[in-house]
Amino acid sequence: MDTWKELLNNKQINWLPKPPEYSSKAISYFTKNGYKLFEQKTLPIILKYLDKENIEINTYNEVGNKTLYIDEYQMVIEFDEK
Repeated sequence: MDTWKELLNNKQINWLPKPPEYSSKAISYFTKNGYKLFEQKTLPIILKYLDKENIEINTYNEVGNKTLYIDEYQMVIEFDEK
């Protein structure tokens, strides 16, 4: 638990701006700029705790449904339940 608190307070990990709204149906994606910063700042720290083989990276050119928030580093999308 102390490790988790330490990670949450680390500015190298917790650097993304906070979206003004976020629902349980929402999912966040990095933009290209956000992913570059993630690779530089956050991934090296995460790899101290996780095996790289357990990290999955997906690339999307388009994401559908409702965009709740977007900035230089991330976009938050709300998916419709079907």
